[in-house]
Amino acid sequence: MHQKLDNCNSVFCLKTLFFFFFLIYSELMFNFLSWYSTCLFIS
Repeated sequence: MHQKLDNCNSVFCLKTLFFFFFLIYSELMFNFLSWYSTCLFIS
């Protein structure tokens, strides 16, 4: 029982980490793309 609970907890942690990673990654990509398109637009 206790082992199962720990296992579930680690999966939850992984999902949360993945979610945060995805948020940060998409934010960075969006910033990069907007910056890149602005540069292209100016030049």
